[in-house]
Amino acid sequence: LDIWGKNRDNIQMTRLGINTAKYAYASARINVTAQLASAYFQLARLRALRDTQLQMVQAAVQNKRHADAMF
Repeated sequence: LDIWGKNRDNIQMTRLGINTAKYAYASARINVTAQLASAYFQLARLRALRDTQLQMVQAAVQNKRHADAMF
């Protein structure tokens, strides 16, 4: 028997707490996914930059070899 509605209020507060936890969990998952995607694209960009720099070094070495061969 719940004359003053205390049990009903406790049940409602518990349900609200559960919903809050669900939304916090979903938000955390979205945040982790976004951070992972950001890290992946940053890694891809850095790898492309590294490859470009390696190509530039190889071209410079080849140019030096050609210059040494000419002189």
